[in-house]
Amino acid sequence: MIEPESSQNLERTLSTKALALLDPVYFAEKILGYQAEPHHQRIMQHITGNKKTLDLAPRGFGKSTIGDIAFCLWRIAQNRNIRILVVSNTQMQAEAFLREIKAHLEGNTKLLELFGSFKSDKWTESELFVTGRTMVAKEATITALGASGAVITKHFDIIIADDIVDFENARTELQRKKLSEWYRTALLPTLEPHGELHLIGTRYHPNDLYQEIMNSQQYSAQVQRAIQPNNTSLWPSKFPLESLIKKKNEIGSIIFDLQFQNDITLAKQGRIFRFEWMQYYEQGPNGLKIYQGVDLAISERETADYFVVCTIGIDPNSNIYVLDIYRERLTFKSQLEIIKIKGTQFQPISVGIEVNQYQRALSQELIRTTNLPIKELQTIKDKVTRAQRRSALFENKKVYLRKDMTALIDELCLFPDAAHDDTFDAFDFAVTVSEDSEETAGGVFIGGVESGILYS
Repeated sequence: MIEPESSQNLERTLSTKALALLDPVYFAEKILGYQAEPHHQRIMQHITGNKKTLDLAPRGFGKSTIGDIAFCLWRIAQNRNIRILVVSNTQMQAEAFLREIKAHLEGNTKLLELFGSFKSDKWTESELFVTGRTMVAKEATITALGASGAVITKHFDIIIADDIVDFENARTELQRKKLSEWYRTALLPTLEPHGELHLIGTRYHPNDLYQEIMNSQQYSAQVQRAIQPNNTSLWPSKFPLESLIKKKNEIGSIIFDLQFQNDITLAKQGRIFRFEWMQYYEQGPNGLKIYQGVDLAISERETADYFVVCTIGIDPNSNIYVLDIYRERLTFKSQLEIIKIKGTQFQPISVGIEVNQYQRALSQELIRTTNLPIKELQTIKDKVTRAQRRSALFENKKVYLRKDMTALIDELCLFPDAAHDDTFDAFDFAVTVSEDSEETAGGVFIGGVESGILYS
């Protein structure tokens, strides 16, 4: 005979199990121990109520925890025969999601008490086969895959594409095209006809894969913004409005709107630097740390790019003063001489020179024949991505120009549509070496004249 207390415990367990299987938010909170905020609940309701979804949410707002990890575990608890593919921007990131899922399947006491053991002998870094399957399938219960990875001959009941768009695969037209082709020709064919497809991510470019998906009108799309229309925070307990405004000031409106607002309006304008952000000075203050950036030119023809040396000074409050811009079309030999002259004139702490192509020969010649503090730079990111980063400096009024620096002002305000962007490149290189510098002594700009005074 079953004791009344044991009977009540059994009924309570069965009730909890039934509720967990029916309600994914309850499952996430009570079984997995996650805190499902209102914006998390909206994601879960969206993906459980539609077969093809796109959820755009701000960076760091827990979208993967709920829409990927909790959802996958809930579906595995419902059906051990399920075949799920979790895709992320890299194989490493996809496997990181899988490790968190694995940790629950191995060690979550509440989960194991309610649903029994999931452990089998077929667990790897990229695939998990749970015990208790009643069907034979070559696909694992859950598989991790990096974007552009091979998935030929496999088929899945559910695909979770979690942050498959990132800076790298969204920054150029070619990279965006490659991701789109892989998505359409390699990933989509692996989904069973009855299957579900859920994308979770954040915007990185006006023409990224997420825009293509929204334009197709074949997915139910939900967009959530860090700062809501009523000027409140989407997640006030973790991201108070003040902290979001501070973040916007740090990274600039363009990147903030993309990654926290999922809003492409500013990025689509083609005007990364606004004229009203330009501010001017008449004479630089004392005690500036001096840095130079050099954009080399291959030819001196009239149609060629310009050779530019940009000299900046940085004050103790991290304000940047553009002190000098030299911009001409010169021969290789003349470029060498100007770099030496400008180096002697300003005595910089560091001189940044791009060495992606032929430029390495010139930088090596300078290293061999001078004592200039040359730092060779490899520009990995494209100009637009670099410009978006630098735009925050101008928006936050951290950069001061002279009014006669019209070439730089025009390039900035017309970027990326200006005829040339050499002056911006030189400025960017100068700022880059200032950020990388860990020196304690160097050139100082004194009251409008250059000085080689060392200080500590």
